[in-house]
Amino acid sequence: MSNVINFPASVSAPPVLSIPQELDYEVRSAPALFEPIKGAGVVDGLGYQNFRTDTEQALGAVQERYKIVQNSELFASLAQALEGAAPARALEGAKIKPSISYGGRQAFADFRLAAGAIDGFCSNGMIFGSYDLFGRRHTKGFNQKDLSDFVGNSFVLFQEKITELRRETFAPIELTQAEEFLKKNFSDRRAAQLLERFAVEAQERGATVWALRSALTYYASHNSSQFAVRNTGQDSSAAVLYGRENEIASLFVGAGWRELLAA
Repeated sequence: MSNVINFPASVSAPPVLSIPQELDYEVRSAPALFEPIKGAGVVDGLGYQNFRTDTEQALGAVQERYKIVQNSELFASLAQALEGAAPARALEGAKIKPSISYGGRQAFADFRLAAGAIDGFCSNGMIFGSYDLFGRRHTKGFNQKDLSDFVGNSFVLFQEKITELRRETFAPIELTQAEEFLKKNFSDRRAAQLLERFAVEAQERGATVWALRSALTYYASHNSSQFAVRNTGQDSSAAVLYGRENEIASLFVGAGWRELLAA
């Protein structure tokens, strides 16, 4: 089983944790200008426009207090934090899955770390109830130490989560229970799709709470024919999956999930 920790992208450290090429771009800011009357010349707008230096892709307007933190800086902080918190053997097998959305406005680096042979059939992104997504506004008060602390705490909590997952593997669940849980938290159409996925997962894992978690994490981590990301003409897939992970993570800390384990 792999453990997946998602962070806004960013570099460097040991070779295995070098920043992927897709994320290694620089962002700069320039005064936002506009032409209120065609031919009359441009005037200063409100704020600044961020853009990629490699593609000149506009990334959005920001105010003066916005602080640009380069992907390479974030990645370096993350790699250093992982070195300090993760067992060395876990980093030896680390894999990085980079992705961006909207031309680079959002960037993601999924780190897959060896976490033991928990479930040989599972290739989904592991999403824990204490997922606690790391999110900070890009302001002058941005502190990269918070990112390092977050990574360290994630590994401290990991052993507790393993105990929780073991409970799920031995917690049986009826099809009607799974259906009721899904209908309470999703639209009828999505609930039906997830119930179908649960049936697939149950073939390998048995009809357990663990199989239901696996169905939900499959939905959150796959742009598949069953759970396709709608094509809007923009490269939004990574952002949509990130949103799904937020959605699923909140379910795992809710009363409904605890009730499934207690049943």
